[in-house]
Amino acid sequence: MRNRFTSPSRRHQLLVSLSPHGVQVLHFQRGWLGWKQAHAHQTPLPEGDDYLQRVQAALKECCQSWQIPARSDVYWVLAGDILGVLPPMPATALAEPGALLPFAPGSVLTQPDRFGPEEEKSLLWMHKDWATEIERISSACQLRAVELFARAQLFQPLCARSKKHISLVLEGAQDDYFLHIFAPSGAILRSRVVESAALGDGLAGLLQIELASLPENQREAAKGGVQLLAPAAQLPAKEAWPHAAQALPVQPPAPLLEQLWRSGLEGIVLQATHNELIQKINIWSMAAAVLGLAALGTMLWHDGRLERQIEDAHEDLRKQAPKVEAAKLLKAKTLWMADVVHAAQALDKDSQAAAALPDVLAVFPPPPAALLYLRLDGKDVALAGTGDEAAVQWLREHPLPQYQPFTEMPVPEFLAEQSIAIHMQAAKQAPAPEPAPAAEAKPTEPEKAKP
Repeated sequence: MRNRFTSPSRRHQLLVSLSPHGVQVLHFQRGWLGWKQAHAHQTPLPEGDDYLQRVQAALKECCQSWQIPARSDVYWVLAGDILGVLPPMPATALAEPGALLPFAPGSVLTQPDRFGPEEEKSLLWMHKDWATEIERISSACQLRAVELFARAQLFQPLCARSKKHISLVLEGAQDDYFLHIFAPSGAILRSRVVESAALGDGLAGLLQIELASLPENQREAAKGGVQLLAPAAQLPAKEAWPHAAQALPVQPPAPLLEQLWRSGLEGIVLQATHNELIQKINIWSMAAAVLGLAALGTMLWHDGRLERQIEDAHEDLRKQAPKVEAAKLLKAKTLWMADVVHAAQALDKDSQAAAALPDVLAVFPPPPAALLYLRLDGKDVALAGTGDEAAVQWLREHPLPQYQPFTEMPVPEFLAEQSIAIHMQAAKQAPAPEPAPAAEAKPTEPEKAKP
């Protein structure tokens, strides 16, 4: 069916099967577990001029008894005397079927039967006067007629299983019998109402006439075999019917009608039910778009806020930079003064360290090298200054007296921002051990005179 997920308020749908001598109404209701059949009613109708009024009265009585809400959807299943079928035809003829219809194209509703392969499409057709009457009856019962089905579509899935032969289905009960002819693919070839007088001994002749009236290409397909499905009481004698025959399973029409209602088969559409779903999808899409734009706006606002915070932090850093630089300079001067005080204290405590100062100046490289830093603690000497690689090599080749050769040391922290090439240190040599006193010589015995 077209669409059973419409508005939440549309929880009721009706299926009306109309035959020459009766009308059957099925009520489907949507619950928590999906759609289910809630009610079913069948009313016999005598033929006469007030036939349509009786159909309307029976349908209205069902709506009132079952408390069907107004504007509920109703689907109709119609026999071949109301909704006709044209056999499969080429796509060009299917697009303009006016020459094949018994009425003017403007007065007929058509719909291709989409069951079966693409190259075998039947055409469902109905005069607009019948469509107007069905819509009038539905509107009088406060219902909305949305789709019209051919009765032959009840048996399309069953006959499509053979895929090898033409299928003839004679179905019905009591005074209403219908004959449907299907291609091997399940496409509908013919569908008509069978009078009770044509049953019995005359059924085989009627079937032969229907087969002979098929288009030539379908008669060629009939050479692959023909199978008849009919109630056991209506099967013709083997002598009169040379083709295969099989008894149609006996079952009430309600399950077949529900199977058609739940299937994806399509009939002649009077009012498309997808509009409500499309409208909902549009509303949901717009809501999603609004939420997306709101989220995007929030992200942009938050991003702008973060940018402002970062700019404010940078501005604070720029304002604090002079203070930081002044603090660094003060720290460097403090460390330099501490080193000066430490050196002065070392000079006061150890006269040997003060005595080493002239020796340092004596071995320090000549200009352009300049001494910027000197630390003497009596045991080690450390110095730093400007110069080049030659000045560094000079110090390595001219060690201080009583000191080990100069080695590199880390640049003092307060001189790290200056171009310090000379940063050397040397440890004082350990004093040489005093020599041991020489042993006294022992007097030797006088040599004896030789004899």
